[in-house]
Amino acid sequence: MSHAEIHQPTQTPWRTDDDASRRDMLERLALDRLVQGGGVVVVGLDAVRDRLGARWPAKRELVWEWIDRRLERQAHPADTHARLSDVELLLATNDGPRAALGRGLELLQALLDFFVGEHGPDDLRIAKAVSAGRGAVALEAMSAAGILSAAQAPDGPTLQTAVHALESAPVAAAAPASLSKSASFLSADGRQIEVRFEFDPVFNLGVGNYAAAATAIRPVVWERGGRGDLGSNWRPELPFADVLRIDKAMLEVARILCARTSTGQAGAIIVPLSLDVLVSARGAAAMMQGFAAIGHAGAARLVGEIVGVDHGTPPGHLDEAMALLKRHCKAVLVRAGANRGCMEVLKTCRPQAISLDCEGLPSDPQALMTAMFAFFKSARPICRRVMMLGLPNMEACRLAAAVGATQASVRGDAAPQEQEQQREQAA
Repeated sequence: MSHAEIHQPTQTPWRTDDDASRRDMLERLALDRLVQGGGVVVVGLDAVRDRLGARWPAKRELVWEWIDRRLERQAHPADTHARLSDVELLLATNDGPRAALGRGLELLQALLDFFVGEHGPDDLRIAKAVSAGRGAVALEAMSAAGILSAAQAPDGPTLQTAVHALESAPVAAAAPASLSKSASFLSADGRQIEVRFEFDPVFNLGVGNYAAAATAIRPVVWERGGRGDLGSNWRPELPFADVLRIDKAMLEVARILCARTSTGQAGAIIVPLSLDVLVSARGAAAMMQGFAAIGHAGAARLVGEIVGVDHGTPPGHLDEAMALLKRHCKAVLVRAGANRGCMEVLKTCRPQAISLDCEGLPSDPQALMTAMFAFFKSARPICRRVMMLGLPNMEACRLAAAVGATQASVRGDAAPQEQEQQREQAA
């Protein structure tokens, strides 16, 4: 077997500390992908090591655990990754060189944000693997400018255009069923992503015929030419930069909705925001800018919903996210899974309300009621407000009320239609 050759351009050399086992691993993992037209990059963690300084030996395994966990959550089925050395991560994908470079860049930026708190162009160190002939693989180091120009997705003006279409809509459409105009952009890993915002009515289940109390913003995210609808759990499927972009757009949507209706005329607005965004330096700064644009009057109507909490979430991260939202929202709720580990995290942090995303629950009424009751039993000892979000119809709302939920939302146009039917029957 021919060993991989480490190519070192004169301007930006990659490494000289090479050994046989590292070359074997590089060749074994990279060569097949390159032959099949896939993309392979090696991400250098030098900046993380250098910024941590004397703390690096103690933090090194924590850094790699963070990388493994993030890649396990976000990896596409055919992606692979490997630790080449203490400061080298190999990423391989079938989706092409640009996708591999985009995923490597997004991971490195998120890693620096998390462990260091910031990053600059000089911190970006990535090499692309290329076939060198005769079964060998070469690494070509890239400059920071080359990395950014080749991998960074362009800004998405179409997303902003779609959001601002709501602002210019007729005043009578203050609470439309959706921002129906879809927006598309090129993701950081090279995929074509389409986004549409739906506005789901939220009902107080303990008040008569279920009084509408709030509006929940719900993004619908599609991957064109790929998996299609990514469902309500779309965040782990996208790079951090794209999740941040969509979360920023949601705050802009909330600002427009707040501006179009006064506090006395409309209820609260529930805005779901990613935990990863809220606890990163870059994401928190962007969210605070969004909240500043909404202003104090709008903040009096905002309910921040933290999304992305699971059994492995450090309680300190959730506390940090809750503290940020409490400064800018009238209330904070946390979207949770029904697993015991997730509830243990919430038990430590004690949110004001807990929500369940009901999109993936059974459609059979009895099975749906059983699933909602199991969640309610786990959540009710932690806080008094338990919400069922994304139900398919008003009949499901009645089931949610029967199990003890305090609020529920209904997806799409079913709720307005059924409410009108109820009013006609009452008349």
